[in-house]
Amino acid sequence: MLYKVSRGCVKLVLPYPVSSNRYCVRAPMGGLIELRLRLVPRNRICMDLDNCLKVAIDALKGIVYDDDGQVYRITAERAEPDERGARLEVEVLPLVLPMALEAA
Repeated sequence: MLYKVSRGCVKLVLPYPVSSNRYCVRAPMGGLIELRLRLVPRNRICMDLDNCLKVAIDALKGIVYDDDGQVYRITAERAEPDERGARLEVEVLPLVLPMALEAA
């Protein structure tokens, strides 16, 4: 696992398939968060993107964020296989709500 923390953002590159057994981030994020996920499969035959999301979100609970109830926005895509191999790229960012939503 590779990870980088900068300006409140956690970026992870996880082996595929995803498992919570190997991950350790120093302190889970609090507050509302946004997840950006990019699944890069080994070949064109792979897990459905929606199934990958559920596994990844559950696997990162208690490690990158305290609870999956903090996840308020998800952006996800499945990429074409490439020479770097199968992986799941994840960005976890503090969620910034537009002013109109904060007032509501």
